Parts: sequence; C-alpha cells; structure tokens
Amino acid sequence: MNAHSPASAPIEHLLGDFAPDFDFVPAGPIPVEEYAERMRKLKREAVSAGHDAIVVHCDSVGWFHAAHAYLRYLCDWMREGVLVIPMDEDKEPVLLSFFTRSVILPPGGDPVGINRILQIGAVGREYADIPGDSGAKTIEATVKLLGEIGAGRGSIGFIGDKRSAAFRGALAEAMPGPSSPTSTASSTGCSATGPRPRSPASAPPRS
Repeated sequence: MNAHSPASAPIEHLLGDFAPDFDFVPAGPIPVEEYAERMRKLKREAVSAGHDAIVVHCDSVGWFHAAHAYLRYLCDWMREGVLVIPMDEDKEPVLLSFFTRSVILPPGGDPVGINRILQIGAVGREYADIPGDSGAKTIEATVKLLGEIGAGRGSIGFIGDKRSAAFRGALAEAMPGPSSPTSTASSTGCSATGPRPRSPASAPPRS
C-alpha cells in the first residue's frame, strides 16, 4: 500500500469538524472534611497495629500516570510521590515529590490537607545529565523525615503496590533501627513490621 494514500492518513482528521454538544466539568478536589475522615480511619487502623508512622509510596507508570490510587484517595495527589503520615497528632503529614522524567508534565492541582511538600532529588543523568539519582535521594529524604518525626526506630506501616517493592526494600536497608519496614505492601492493604494490620478501612476501590 502506498504510504501516502488516503487510507493511511492520520485518524485525527476524522475529528476535524467535531464539536461537542456538552460541557465538560472536571471533578473537584475532595472536601477537606472527607480528607480528614479518610486520614482518621487510616490512623485508627495503623495505631491499632502498633505503628508509629505510615509510608505511602506511589511510582509512575506509562505516560505519566500514577501506578495506583492510594495518594489520590488520601489527599487528591494525582502523581507519583511518598506520603509520610505520623501517628502523632501534633505532627502533620509530609509529601515527598520525586519527579523524574515527569518533570516535563507537572501534576495538576495541589494535594488536599498537605501543607508541606518537598521536591526531592535531581532529575538524573538519564534525562538531564544532572548528577544524582532521584530514587536514592527519595530514600534518603524519607529516612531523614522519619527520624525527624521520631519514628526512625519505630514500627513503620507501608502502603503501595508491586512497583513499590524496590523502594520498600531500599528503605528497609537504609533505616537505622531493627523496626524498618520488612514486608511487601500490596494493592489491597497495608503491611509492615510487627503484627500484620488488616486492610486499611480507607483503602481506595480498584479503578
């Protein structure tokens, strides 16, 4: 077939005269009250399991999509990141954002209920010839943050999916105390050191 024949023309030309007959209204952020309730349920489960903090890890997959919906469910963050949630009510959760190649497409909007967001690490040599490894720097930042909130040698709950296994393993090696996260999180619940907690009541539905 001739590569320049009409049959091989881009399919986009079919939409050339398309005009929608509806208005698109994007979903708004979760209400602050709903954020507080989801956090309350998660903390209740974590405290019952004896955890001092929860680490929620989400990697990127495909064309700048989050690998799972935990961060979106908990705080309306639509991209990759690490959310550290202390059980101490006097300490606020912190979001570590580790843009790699996704830096060319920043996330839309701000997380709900999170006042402290830290941009971690370099973009990396593989993308911008900048020294440093974003993954390693994210581990360092997570360990430092857990120490700052007094959970560095405590019991750490971990939430993620199978893509989080490498991060969880590296975090376990980097933690200073014996109570580092040592078991793999799953897409259906939370697991960490100490007694295995039940699936968090705040776990998001599968999409």
